[in-house]
Order: sequence, then structure tokens, then C-alpha cells
Amino acid sequence: KREYIMSFELRNNLAKLLATEDILVQHKNVPTAYFDTQNRVLGLPIWKDASKDVYDLLVGHEVGHALYTPTTDFKELASTIDPDNVSAVRSFINVVEDARIEKKIKRKFPGLRKNFFSGYEELVNQNFFGINGREMDSYTLIDRINLHFKVGSLVEVPFSDEEKTIISDVDNVETFDGVIDLVKKIYEHVKNEEEEQDVDSSAEMNDEQSEGSPDSCLLYTS
Repeated sequence: KREYIMSFELRNNLAKLLATEDILVQHKNVPTAYFDTQNRVLGLPIWKDASKDVYDLLVGHEVGHALYTPTTDFKELASTIDPDNVSAVRSFINVVEDARIEKKIKRKFPGLRKNFFSGYEELVNQNFFGINGREMDSYTLIDRINLHFKVGSLVEVPFSDEEKTIISDVDNVETFDGVIDLVKKIYEHVKNEEEEQDVDSSAEMNDEQSEGSPDSCLLYTS
């Protein structure tokens, strides 16, 4: 019989042991796990069919935030980078910070490496990330970065030569200040690429219209 979740009490004890702190662990009907850095609350979803490895992955990841992510208001921080796109900038910070804290928690507790791999493998097989049937190069850069650092050992995520230097930077970042500096760099890179694509698309549309082609509309999603 497939191995299911260990008891909630064991999950609670594991989280507190790894965090070396009496954090509050709550099991709730939420889409995924989270850690509230200010109130020191680790939330775990109630997934009846999830294995021990998945729950160890979730606990390990969120404890990584408990240990290494400062009690910084991400929304306020994101507004200093681009006040007009706070939500987008926050997603950039989340992705790069996730990569950093997973690296550091696995370095601190090497035994979690197997749980992370097996847990992510199970989530991929369940299509948790929604990647089945979709071409990897259709994802935005920040989404591909997220997939690479979480499940890149299980699926091939493509990057251009220029993007590979960004991947290397994310792989090597060690501090939260370094995360913010890198987010600014990645965000600026994405904005520049979007502006170039908008210019190219506008020029192409003008050429088509000047040749008497039907009106066209470019659907662009970031």
C-alpha cells in the first residue's frame, strides 16, 4: 500500500526541530504550503493522497523561509522596484528567494535532498505545476527559472545563452540583499525584452497593413 502522510504531530515536531524555533504549524485547506515570516506560522495543506516525501518537501521548503527569509514586507519592497507592477515584482522576488532558501536548507540538512527530489517528482507526475502538454519555451523567463530550480532535474527547461548567465547568478546568490539586486537585474532584462518585442510587433503590423492585409491584433501576455 502506498505510503501516505505521517501524523500531523510528527510534521509539527519535524518543522520545529528543523527551524530550531517554536513556530506555529497549522494544517489547513489551502492550495499549498506557506510561511508567515512576521507571525512565524507555517501553513500546510491537507492533501490526503500526498506521500511522506511531499510533506517533508513542503516542511523543508517552508522551514527554509523560517531560517533564511527576513521579516521584510515583500509588497513594500516590490513597490520600490516598480510601483506600477507590484504583484509582478513580488513574483520575481518569490521565485529567486525560493531558489536561494531551498539551496541553503538542503545544504544545512543534506538528508532532505532525497525528499525534495522524490517530492517534486511526485508533484510533477500529478501535474501539480500544470506543465503537461505545454511547450516549455512558451513560459515566461521567471516561470522557467522557477521550474528549473524546482523540477529542472525532472524536466528539461530551455534557456538562451544570455538567460543561462541569469540562471548561474540565481544559482550562486547567497544573501537576501543579493536576491533583491538580482531581481532588479532580471526584471530590467524582461522589461527590455518586452519593449523590443512590442517595437518589432508594431513594425510588423504596420508593414502588413501597408500591404493591404486584413487588420490584425497582437495578443501579448507577460
